Amino acid sequence: AAIHRILRQQRTDGEEMEVSSVFLRNFYVDRAEEYFDGDLPYGRADDFIDELLQTAPAVLRTNDGKTGFIDPLGAAESIIRMRNEVAMEWKETMARVQEDHTGIRQALLTDSMQYWGGEGEEGISSGSGDDDGGAGNLSFQ
Repeated sequence: AAIHRILRQQRTDGEEMEVSSVFLRNFYVDRAEEYFDGDLPYGRADDFIDELLQTAPAVLRTNDGKTGFIDPLGAAESIIRMRNEVAMEWKETMARVQEDHTGIRQALLTDSMQYWGGEGEEGISSGSGDDDGGAGNLSFQ
C-alpha cells in the first residue's frame, strides 16, 4: 500500500517521469511478484526494503531522456515513512470499529428481541413455522 501511495502521489504531483519516480516504479514492478503477490511468508515486504537498501546509488537515464541520480536509501526512507502513515490510519480506523458497529449490533439485538419476544411477523407466537435462528428479516445493504 505504501509504494502504491507514493507512486500515485508522484503521478498526481506531476513527478511520475522524474528519475526517482521511474527508478522506484521499475524497481517495484520488477520485484512485485517475488515480494508482494500471492501467499507469501510474513516479512516478505521487509525483504524488499532490504534489497532496496543494498542497491547501489547510480545514474539513471529515463526513456524521455532525463538523466539523474537514483537514491535507493531515500526511496526506502519514503516507503518507511509512508508505511508509518498507513499504519496510523489503520490504527485510527480500528479504534472506531466498535463505534461503527453499534448500529449493526443494535439491529441484531432488536431483531432477536422481536423473534424471541413474539413481536411482529417473525415472532414465535406468529405461527409462521419459519425457524431462521432469530435472524428475522434483517438485511444488510
